[in-house]
Amino acid sequence: QVQDERAPPVADAARGGARTIELQSRCPFKAQAELRLRAEPLPRVSVGVEPIDRGAILHRVLEDIWGALGTQERLLATSDEELEQRVRESAQRHASHALRPDTRHRVRLAALEVESVVSQVMRLLAVERQRPPFSVRFAETSESYSIGGLTITLRPDRIDELESGGMLLIDYKLGDSHKPRDWFDALPGRPRRPQ
Repeated sequence: QVQDERAPPVADAARGGARTIELQSRCPFKAQAELRLRAEPLPRVSVGVEPIDRGAILHRVLEDIWGALGTQERLLATSDEELEQRVRESAQRHASHALRPDTRHRVRLAALEVESVVSQVMRLLAVERQRPPFSVRFAETSESYSIGGLTITLRPDRIDELESGGMLLIDYKLGDSHKPRDWFDALPGRPRRPQ
């Protein structure tokens, strides 16, 4: 008989970033299984772009756009036509990588994804034009943080420096994770989405 009561220790630098804390908050057993034992669900098999890839495409396009613009002033100085062209070119580049080469109707699926991305990003940029003046300080830049003796890597979607002073942390959300009722459990009040 072997009595194994100890899980492998978490590495000094935990993989998973904010997900490390989220898993521990939601269910310590699941956190142990995923982070220490490396248990992972089987990948989903589907035709088209997976939701996780859809989010990654949007993040990459926004990273490209803000990397080129840098400030709201430059956003305001760029015409809608030029902006849409930049968004479309970036979306086409990133959408083609999200689909496997042997995907049936790959060209059509990529075109649909590009149109969706262009529409969403242009709506977001219209909102960004109405904000008080800002400049983008970081976009998709990784930083290491220590929390309770554990080092994790966080990658904020964007941090803006406000002309009026201070910083604004922006986290892009797709799907159902943007609802405030999903941020905390009712009882005992643990954060579901500590990110």
